[in-house]
Order: sequence, then C-alpha cells, then structure tokens
Amino acid sequence: MFRIGEEEVAAVRETLLGKRMWRYQRDSQTERFEHALSRKMNTGYALALASGTGALIAGLTALGIGPGDEVLVPAYTYISTAIAPLAVGAVPILVEVDETLTMDASDLRRKITPRSRAVIPVHINGHPCDMDRILAVAAEHDISVLEDACQSVGGSYRGRRLGTIGEMGAFSFNFYKIISCGEGGAVLTRDPVLYERARIYHDSGLCFFSPGQEVPVPLFAGVSMRISEVLSAILNVQLERLDGILDDLRTVKRAIGREIGEGPDWRLSPMHDADGDCGIKLGILLDTPDRVGAVLARLRTDDFPLGLECPFYSERHVYINWEAVLEQRGAAHPLRNPFREMPVPYTDDMCPSTLDVLRRTLYVIVNPELEAAAAAEAGRKVRKALEG
Repeated sequence: MFRIGEEEVAAVRETLLGKRMWRYQRDSQTERFEHALSRKMNTGYALALASGTGALIAGLTALGIGPGDEVLVPAYTYISTAIAPLAVGAVPILVEVDETLTMDASDLRRKITPRSRAVIPVHINGHPCDMDRILAVAAEHDISVLEDACQSVGGSYRGRRLGTIGEMGAFSFNFYKIISCGEGGAVLTRDPVLYERARIYHDSGLCFFSPGQEVPVPLFAGVSMRISEVLSAILNVQLERLDGILDDLRTVKRAIGREIGEGPDWRLSPMHDADGDCGIKLGILLDTPDRVGAVLARLRTDDFPLGLECPFYSERHVYINWEAVLEQRGAAHPLRNPFREMPVPYTDDMCPSTLDVLRRTLYVIVNPELEAAAAAEAGRKVRKALEG
C-alpha cells in the first residue's frame, strides 16, 4: 500500500459508526466499489471478493473448469495461480516465460493438449503479457482465457485495461499491491452469465438473494468469499488514488531507467507494451547470473535507497518452490486430489528457459514517492554498479 491517509481513516470510521458491516445492507460500500471498478476498467461487471486467489478460483468455476481439465499457467508467478486450478479439480500445466518474465506464447502452443481448457496469463509485476498472441493461440484451440491481473491493477495492453482482455480477469488488493485494503480481490467480466456464476460461487451458492429474484443461471453449491464492508470502504478511496499513484510510479521508473540505459552486457528488461506497464519493479537483464550477484553486492554496500531482488530467489513465485504442485498433493484428502486421476510428470528442470532468465534478471523495486533527483541518482548508482 503506497498511499494511505485520513480519507481512508474517515471512510472506515463512517462504516463502523454507521454499523453497516455487511455488503447486502443499504448504501453498500462493496456495491459502490464494484460499480466504480467496472467503470474504471471499462467492463460490464466487477465482483469484489476476499482475495486475489479467491478471484482466480471463482473465475475458473464460472468458466466451468473442473476435473479432467488442464489449465496452463506460467512457471514464474505467485503459487496461487497454480493452486487455483487444483481448487476446482483441474491440474496446472507449466509454461515457460520469455525475457519479459511473462508467459511465452510459443511455449503455450507447445504445451496445449486435448485436455487443455483454460490458460491463465499473468501480468507479473505489472508487466503486460503478449495478449494478442496468447488470445490467438487460445482461440485456435478453443480454450478460455482468465487473466491474472493481481499485480497489475490499472495497467494496459495496446489501449485495453489488463484484466479485461480475456473472458475474465482477477485482481488482488493485498498489502503489496498498487492499491490495497490489506486483503481483497475482484473478478471482472463482460459476460453476465460468467458474472452470475462467479457471484453464486463466492456467496455459498447465493444464499442471500431475495426469494423470487430472478437468477439467470441455476444455483449451485459454493463457498464464502465475501469481502468486508470495511475493506471495501478503504478500496473506494484507494481507487480514487490509482491514477496519481501510477503517474508518479511511471515517472520515477522512467527517471531510473534513463540513467541505467544499456551496456555491453546488460539492458533493461523488454516489455510487450511499455506504455501500459504499471509494475513496481524495474527489470535489468544481464548476460550471466554471476553478474547479477556482483551488481547486487555492490549496490548493497552503496547506501542504495531502493529495494533490490533477483527474481530467481523470490520463493513461492518460482515453480521449483511449489512443493504441493511438484509433489502432486492437490488436496488434503487423497480422493479429492486431481493428480490421482491426472498425474503430471513435473520436474525441477522442466522449464529451463524460465530458470535461466530469472537468474539473469535484477529488479530495482520502485517507490513512487521518490523525488526526481533522488530517482536519477538511484539510476546512476545502478549504472555505476553495472559498469563495475
């Protein structure tokens, strides 16, 4: 959460003192947020939920994904992207990422089988995927597209908002996201049937609808993923801050990137749409993993004002650290484990291109509050470390 102030405090106070703690009461903060988010993202429907993981699971449920299905996910993403298919009874199939660290559309095509039913492209760290190619592959094989835009609220790809390009999109608002309420999520779609199916699932089978209210799809059993009115009150204020946060984030990022430039064995990480980037991390791609370690060591002894990271060491974001997936423990009860009927031959080295590019990437974690002069100085320090 980059910016929080008295406006959020006032919104929470008003909600608490008004004793309106449940989304189905009048003047619902959650309903207000859903309408505001759908307008902001230029999509027909937005459903607020308790988490981004819940948004992915509700999205897959709405799309009809289940036992016997394969869902293609990138090998570099937060583990929730791979866990969500297991939660609906499907199995995740790992796809390589390219130098942008987003899904490699060529490898996506190679990994599709007759059991493939959906693909989850992840706009990781706010960097847009190659959506035109991914959509083309998906259309060719008649598979659904659920965008994981959990780390990219407000970003775009060729003028289209991330999370609104596929059939459905998932957002997250946890503490590490561009706008945040601590924990929260949303699923977006233009399809009223998909929206209703997600709404039913997230609300225990739509328990709290009025008798006689017309529901366009049959009710089915679900779980409770409803978001709190207090969290929605925070999100209503945070959404108003989004454009300002992104403007400042991009300004700081450009200032740092200009100073870093390109060298004999490094360059800024490529992007599929730099104008639509909304990431909090600036990537630098080096020729060898050893160089990444050396540059990190220099910067960490140079009073560097920003965070630094090699994504290979980002733990649950890298498939080799997904024990539950690699060891095929897809559920607590063995009879509910999707791998029981559909074993997948996972290995630690099954996505070598992904591991290679992760080891050769250095991330500078950007703070949108940084002044222009400080951002430029940070960029010069990175270049100095790169030059050795």
